[in-house]
Amino acid sequence: MSSCSSCKQRILWAKTASGKAIPLNPTPIAGGNLDLKDGVAHVVQPHPAVKLYTSHFANCPSANAHRKERRR
Repeated sequence: MSSCSSCKQRILWAKTASGKAIPLNPTPIAGGNLDLKDGVAHVVQPHPAVKLYTSHFANCPSANAHRKERRR
């Protein structure tokens, strides 16, 4: 497990379905929207009774500093 270079919180690295790296908060929570299977994070419908992962970008105070500019 590593930590965010900006806020120093622990993060868990996974891959998206398209193969890109995504930082996740390491503890699954009720209402999360990412199901992690074999290191790949799949977006799913949140459910209050199911604990799933969330992207670290959702709560990192420095998330914008890590976002890449989108190509047009």
